[in-house]
Amino acid sequence: MNQKIIFTIIIFSLITVIPTAYGQLTLGSEANQKSIELFVDKSEIIEVKHVISPSKMPVTVYLFEGVIEKSIEVKNVEGKEKQIGISSDGEGKISVTIFPTNNKSIIKYNI
Repeated sequence: MNQKIIFTIIIFSLITVIPTAYGQLTLGSEANQKSIELFVDKSEIIEVKHVISPSKMPVTVYLFEGVIEKSIEVKNVEGKEKQIGISSDGEGKISVTIFPTNNKSIIKYNI
């Protein structure tokens, strides 16, 4: 009898302590960004550059709103293109998933 009560209390406490999962639209954790640079030219086009630290896991970078997907370019510091995944939430918010790498990654795009 006591074991049933203790078991019920343990199960109930685990259910209340475990955080509720949220709807995640991206793969991997949020990226560690070394810097974000914005360049504005005379025609009011904004060029954005994110510098991302190396990671052993896939990481996600959330881009500024107004990004045109065709203009997204991801390279390592040596200039070689990287494998990425691009996702959109349907409301115009775009994120880029960068797969594991030993070098810094640089994301460039225009707004």
